Amino acid sequence: PRMTSAPLPARLGFAVGASDGEPLAWAESPHLGERLAPFRDVLVGDLTLEEDRAAATAVLAPPDRAFDLAVALTELGWPQRLRFAFVSAPPAGAAARDGAVRSKARSRLDRLDRGSVLWCELHGRSDDECRLAAGLARLHQVLLLEMTPARQRAWLAYRRHGRQKPVAEELGVSQQAVSQMLKGAHCRDLLAAEASFRDWLAEHRIAALWPLRRRTGS
Repeated sequence: PRMTSAPLPARLGFAVGASDGEPLAWAESPHLGERLAPFRDVLVGDLTLEEDRAAATAVLAPPDRAFDLAVALTELGWPQRLRFAFVSAPPAGAAARDGAVRSKARSRLDRLDRGSVLWCELHGRSDDECRLAAGLARLHQVLLLEMTPARQRAWLAYRRHGRQKPVAEELGVSQQAVSQMLKGAHCRDLLAAEASFRDWLAEHRIAALWPLRRRTGS
């Protein structure tokens, strides 16, 4: 049988906070605007910080780069541990309005256990998929936060340049050293996880990232 089409709603609510409840480390960063620049075409309005800077919310349209935004903020605030909520509302009715979607994401953020990284609640995606997505987000963050400062510098430089040679020139080390640092930083695993998450959020089929069967009442 054909797989049922189940596109995500056009807008996704996004919320971020520190796992320890402290103010977000990146809130005062001079690089915040630079890191948000690649997302200006998908941010509906601004990434809005709460008054105490302990959380921030946004709305993304389309939703497929929500995880990329989460990764960018995690890297900017490194090594502070962050947690996120991705939520959508039914495609019709008052709940689909931007303010309501922001509020929904913020309330779901408060439900997260201390050790969790992501609350994922998306219309058209099964609970099993969302749980696996949350597990993938947690593993990705563990890899990011376990980097040494040297590996993190190499990784961020590789993000900018996309090639090892300019990274070596920027850091003043050999290309072989850069290769070893990126290997130690699990560069390929991080990029693969990000690509999988991006594809899953963009996919218009129910079983998009993992071949899970939808549960029945039997």
